Amino acid sequence: MQFRPIAIALGTALTVLGSAIEPSAAAILVRGGVTQIIGPGLGAVEFTPESGDPSQPGVDPVRDIGNNDFSGPDENQNQVGLELVRFDAVAPIDIEFVAFNVWQGGTEYLFKETVLNNTGLNWGKFSIQLGFGTGRNFIQSSLRDRLDFDVVNAVGQVFPFGLELADLPLEKTPTPTSTAFAQLDRQANLLQWQNGKVRQGQSVDFSFSLDLPNLSALNQNEIPQANWLLDDQGQIVGYKFTLRQSPHAVPEPSAVLSLIGIGLLSVGRIRKQKH
Repeated sequence: MQFRPIAIALGTALTVLGSAIEPSAAAILVRGGVTQIIGPGLGAVEFTPESGDPSQPGVDPVRDIGNNDFSGPDENQNQVGLELVRFDAVAPIDIEFVAFNVWQGGTEYLFKETVLNNTGLNWGKFSIQLGFGTGRNFIQSSLRDRLDFDVVNAVGQVFPFGLELADLPLEKTPTPTSTAFAQLDRQANLLQWQNGKVRQGQSVDFSFSLDLPNLSALNQNEIPQANWLLDDQGQIVGYKFTLRQSPHAVPEPSAVLSLIGIGLLSVGRIRKQKH
């Protein structure tokens, strides 16, 4: 059986039609396996070519079987390169990937990307979410589905029952990076950067790690069935997941002053009513 992911592009995004994939050969990311790039913020998305081949969306071959084994950003050779993620509006972009089961456990990937602000507004925050589905059908990933931003306990377990074990402190390595934001709120399925600014026309670089689990009896009830990938016999061979990215604009000074003015006016009215 061969599975062909279908590429769908909106806007000027660059996506690639995936080649035939043998499920027995791949959870790992499928090279060429980007099914959708969609969202009201979409300007363009370009993947870093793998080995100089522009038909491959920057997913390096898996060189090591391991989950949560990488303590530094340069140690993990399983990488996804996003050369450009351009936002033309202050709104989300959803990138949907295909993953196939291979072995028990999961695989850790290092994502590196350059994000360009072409929205006409300055940004004060930026968030990245893991989930399933796109657009209005997007659902954020939960602790129980085992898909996470490399947040595990001390023995490398990824929330086996959706709970943190009190005697096993969380490890969060490697630390995600940003060239524009100094503060990060790192959750299992959500990265929120702030304390910085990306001006109109400027770019910002991000890096972060992602734990990619198999779809199995342990987590299949947590992943929407519409996202399962089945073979000709109806057996589960993988799934689709979504990386949602969203900028957040800095309020314009005039807007802030207007809010302050409205607040003062309201206070004045309240005082007059009391008298």
